[in-house]
Amino acid sequence: MSLKSRYFSDGTALTAEDVVYSFNLAKKSNTEYAYKLYEALSKVTLGELKIPYVTNVDASIIKDTERTKELLKEQVYSSVLWEQSIRAMIADGVDIFVEIGPGKTLSGFMRKIDKSVKMFRIGTMEEVEKTVEAIKEL
Repeated sequence: MSLKSRYFSDGTALTAEDVVYSFNLAKKSNTEYAYKLYEALSKVTLGELKIPYVTNVDASIIKDTERTKELLKEQVYSSVLWEQSIRAMIADGVDIFVEIGPGKTLSGFMRKIDKSVKMFRIGTMEEVEKTVEAIKEL
């Protein structure tokens, strides 16, 4: 079924043009919000990073705050490079990952990316202590 023939229960139709227009409108709106965020961040002084992080904008490992404000702005409208970010962490030596929250979607993705890393899931407060103890035993 093509988008041109997609109809809803109220009789309205969704066309490919509607989807493209909505996407472009959302991207334009997100870009505007990104610049507002950047403007607000320009008034903030960031302290020195104590722990490096991987940005999901370009999957690079960030060790100082030089690019942080720009990356936060870009994150508002950019695609998330989740798999590339995970691969960057693995290449940098990370071999333990913890998924926090309900479900196990990210754990499932991790099995497809690299089965050799250790993956823990925390969905409840009770699982916090179990996970901490399991990691200590490694």
